Amino acid sequence: MKKIITPIAMIFLISFQLISFELFAGSRDLPVAEFQADLSLIPVGSSINFSDMSTGEPTTWNWTFEGGTPSTYVGKIPPQVHYSIAGEYDVKLIVVNAEGSDTLTKTDYIEVVDYPADWDYTQTGTSHIVSVPASVVFLSTMLTAGDFIGAFYIDENGDEKCGGANVWDGVNNKAVVAYGNDATTPDLKEGFDDGEFFIWKVFFTITTIEKYAFVTYNEALPNHDGTFQDNGLSSLTSIDTDPLIANATADPESICLGDEVQLNTEVEGGTGSYTFAWSSDPSGFSSDLQNPVDSPLQTTMYFVEVDDGNMVVSDSVLVEIISPTADAGLDQTSCESTQVSLVGTATNYSSVLWTSDGDGTFTGQATLNATYTPGVLDLTNGSVELTLTAQPVDPCTTVATSVLSITIVHSATADAGGDMDVCYNAGNPGFALDATVTNASGILWETAGDGQFDNDAIEDPVYTPGENDLVIGQVLLTLSAESFDPCTAIAESEMTLTFVFEAEAFAGNDASICPDETYELFEAAADNFSSLLWETDGDGEFDSNSSLNATYTPGGGGIANGSVELCLTAAAIDPCTVAAIDCIVLTILDNQQIVIPSGWSGLSGYLDPANPDIEVLLSEIVDDLMIMYNANGEIYQPAHGVNTVVDWNSYNGYYVKLENEVTLNICGSPVETNSLNLIEGWNVIPVLSDVDVPVDDVFLSVSDKVVLIQEIAGIKIWYPTYGIYSLENLMTGKAYLVKVTEAIEITYP
Repeated sequence: MKKIITPIAMIFLISFQLISFELFAGSRDLPVAEFQADLSLIPVGSSINFSDMSTGEPTTWNWTFEGGTPSTYVGKIPPQVHYSIAGEYDVKLIVVNAEGSDTLTKTDYIEVVDYPADWDYTQTGTSHIVSVPASVVFLSTMLTAGDFIGAFYIDENGDEKCGGANVWDGVNNKAVVAYGNDATTPDLKEGFDDGEFFIWKVFFTITTIEKYAFVTYNEALPNHDGTFQDNGLSSLTSIDTDPLIANATADPESICLGDEVQLNTEVEGGTGSYTFAWSSDPSGFSSDLQNPVDSPLQTTMYFVEVDDGNMVVSDSVLVEIISPTADAGLDQTSCESTQVSLVGTATNYSSVLWTSDGDGTFTGQATLNATYTPGVLDLTNGSVELTLTAQPVDPCTTVATSVLSITIVHSATADAGGDMDVCYNAGNPGFALDATVTNASGILWETAGDGQFDNDAIEDPVYTPGENDLVIGQVLLTLSAESFDPCTAIAESEMTLTFVFEAEAFAGNDASICPDETYELFEAAADNFSSLLWETDGDGEFDSNSSLNATYTPGGGGIANGSVELCLTAAAIDPCTVAAIDCIVLTILDNQQIVIPSGWSGLSGYLDPANPDIEVLLSEIVDDLMIMYNANGEIYQPAHGVNTVVDWNSYNGYYVKLENEVTLNICGSPVETNSLNLIEGWNVIPVLSDVDVPVDDVFLSVSDKVVLIQEIAGIKIWYPTYGIYSLENLMTGKAYLVKVTEAIEITYP
C-alpha cells in the first residue's frame, strides 16, 4: 500500500528539518576545552609547558594551575608553570566564545615528586646536558615511572655528590643537566671539573634502593667519552644496574723470592657462567683457572679477564718481591769543597746506610737522599767511592749494596779588574784592560754595548767603544772563564768603562691619556746637562717645568684639539755649548663608560684601551671583581692572584662576576674594524658599537647559520629554530653567547 504525505504533513516535516538544521548549526560553534602538558611527572623545582588544544574557536582562555606558579593565567598560551612542592595537582581550563563556554578539569594531572635523600645539587654557571631518551636500552633492571637517574661527582672532601638529576616517566625523553664547579668558590667543589668522569646512579622509588649505573654513550653526539665539558652535549644509549664485575686478589701480595702466591678471582653479576684468562707483566704466566698459583721471580702485575658470554671485564693485582734492592745512582763529578747530593733508591729494606772510602762526612747518612762533603784527602786524591747498603725486611735475609764514584776538580776563577773612568778621544779610542784568570779551559770577554775587543779570548785585550757605548756614556764589560770538565761552573767578573759626552735629552715616546688624566713624563731621560726646561704648544701646565719627570695637566684647548706637543730642553755642561731638545706628542683619547651589575654578566668594549694591561684597566673595580674569563679559558681572579688574561682584547667578550654594581671607564681609540669572525660552535662576542644594536641588524643575513644567541647570566635569547626572539638588542658594553653551525663573519653597523 502506498504512503501518502498530506500537504499539512509536508509543511510540518519541512519546518522540523529547518529547526533541526538551525540547532545543529548552533551546536557546532560551541567551544570544547582541551589541553596537554609536555610533562606530567616532574621533580620538585621543575617547570611545565601547557598547550591549548581546544576547538570551536575560543576567544577567552582561563587557566588554573593548582600548586603551580603562576597559579592562574588568562590567555591562549600560558607561560611555563613552576612547581616547588611535591604532590598531585589539578589543572583546569575554561574556554569561552560568543556561543558559550566549556570547562575541562584534569584531576591529579601533574605529579611532582621529591628528589631522593642526598640527591640535591647546586646550579652553577657551567653545565653539560646528557639526554636520556625514552628508547634507552636497559641491560638489567628497568626504570619505572617515578624512579630517578643522576650524575655524581667527587667533592672537596672526596665524597660523591649529586651534580644533576631527573625523574623517569617511561614515556618522554629526559635530560640530566650536570652542573660544573663554580670557580668563584675555591674552598668548595660544587660541581664537575672539566674532564671529570660522570658517576651515574639510579634510585628505585618503590624499593628506595640506590644503585650505581653503568652506561654507554651515543657516539654521534659531540661528547661521548663520559666526561664533563662546559656546554657539552651527550646522550645515553644503554643503562646497566647489575653489570659483570671482577675483582683480582693475591694472598699474600708481598713475598720473598721463591715463595708461592695464591691468585683469586671474585665475580659478581653477569650471566653467572664464566671463563677465566690470566696473564702477567712481565710476561710468562697464563692460566684458565679461577684461582691459580704462581712463584714469581720479580715484582709482577697479574691480569685476569672474565667472560660471561655477554661481556668481558678485567682486573689486575700486583705481587711484590720484598727482597731488598739498592742503587746508589750514577757516578758524579764535583767541584772543590762542594757538597754532593746523593739520590739513592732502594726497595724492600728495613734500613739503609752510606759509607765512604775517603775522609769526607755525610749528612743524613742513614737516608737515601744524603749529602756528602769531601774531606781534605778526597780533594787531594781527586776522587772517592761511596757505598749504599740496604738491609732486608724479615723474613728475607739478603743484603743489597751499590757503589758510586765521585771525581773532584778545581773550578776556574776570574777577575776583570776595577771599574775605569776614561776620556773618549776619537784619535786614540782604544783602552787596555788588566784581568786575572786561573784554572780556565777558555776565556771570553763580552760587552753590553756595541764596541769591539782586539781579541776577546785573552786576559788583557784592548776595547774600542762603539757608537752606542758613546751615546749611553758607559759600557759594562763581562769576563767569563770556563772550568775544565767535568765542572760546569763559569766564573764571571764585570767592570764598567764610563765616558763623558755632550748634553743629551729624551722626552720619551709619544703617549696618550684620557680626558680627565694628567701625564707623568716618566720616560724622559737626560745626561750631561746643567739644567732642564719643559715647554708646550698647548694651554696646559707642568707641575715643575725644571724637573726631568714632570707631570703635565692638559688645558681645555689641548683637550679640544686632541693633542699637544711637549718639549724637553737640556742645557749643556761646560765646556759643551749645544743644548739638546726632544719633543713628544701627547694624544687625548675617547672614553667609554660601562655600568656593570652585581653578580654574573657579560662585558665588552668598542674602544681599544690605551693601556690594555687587564690589571691596570680594571683597577678601579678590582675590589668588587670576583672573576673574569673569556671563551679561550683565560682567567683574571685578582683575589687569588690569577691572571692569564694579561691584556684586554676588544674582539673578545668576557664573563664577569662582581659583588656590587660598578662603573668601568675604558679610555682608548675606536677599534680598527667592526667585523668579527665566528667559529663553528659556541662563541662569546663583544658589542663593537657605541650604541645598542638590534640583533636583526647584525645576524638576520646569517640567521640560517645561527643556532642560538643568549645573554650571559640572563634569560633573553634569539632562537630562530623555535621562533624565540626575546633578545631584541645587543647592548653596548655587554657580551653574548652565540652558537653557529659553521664559521661566519658578522659586522656591526
